[in-house]
Amino acid sequence: MKKREALIIIILLVILVALVLLAYFKFSSSQACENEACFNSALEGCKKTIYNANTPEALWRYTIKKKTANECLINVEFIEAKQGKVELQALQGKEMLCALPIGIVASPQADLKNCHGRLKEDIQELIIQKTHTYITDNWDKISSALPVEASAANSTTSVSAQDNSTQQNKTK
Repeated sequence: MKKREALIIIILLVILVALVLLAYFKFSSSQACENEACFNSALEGCKKTIYNANTPEALWRYTIKKKTANECLINVEFIEAKQGKVELQALQGKEMLCALPIGIVASPQADLKNCHGRLKEDIQELIIQKTHTYITDNWDKISSALPVEASAANSTTSVSAQDNSTQQNKTK
């Protein structure tokens, strides 16, 4: 009798472990999408999914993590910059977590205010650097497009800044 009871207990434990593993894999595993339509469908319902998006500038990996009360959390990873995009190489391997409202189908990184993480910070830094370079390279065009009052205020500010600098040098 004892051998029979032990055998029944072992069979029940094996069945229990199999059910636990089945539930774990069903609820924790992500399906892989091969195209944008598949990913957008999963994003709309916030179903766990992994999708590698090949864009002209880079390869991105989107992983839909989980659904909260009113948001879908998506991990965005910058996998690889394309050739010719040297400034983007610093982003390789960086990640950020983005939150989109449930039912909204959009590029997770399209609105960086919904994201946080190292990738977001580095993208913002890159935007600032590019903006600075654009302004300095095109300052003559930009300043000529400003109203006369703004241009006059700029030259007044420059003159007064020079005066202050000269004054400080005299007092030293």
